[in-house]
Amino acid sequence: MPKIPTPRMRLLAAAVLAAAVSLPAAAQTNIEKLKQMKVATTDLNIPVVPQTGKNADAIKENLKRIKMPPGGVRISVCEAVG
Repeated sequence: MPKIPTPRMRLLAAAVLAAAVSLPAAAQTNIEKLKQMKVATTDLNIPVVPQTGKNADAIKENLKRIKMPPGGVRISVCEAVG
């Protein structure tokens, strides 16, 4: 005589089946979104902000106190605005 599955097993089986059925639809949606991507037209000529002044100098002094591992690794101010 076959064993009757418990309600918990039925619920688990239903969840697995629902997930398996919905995956291809989600994948197709993602593919459609990717097909709609366009090349950005934003102007990339961003003006350079001088890294000088009281705030930038204070950051540079703090960076001097940071121990960096040997091997050419260095740290510097990338952008301080304001």
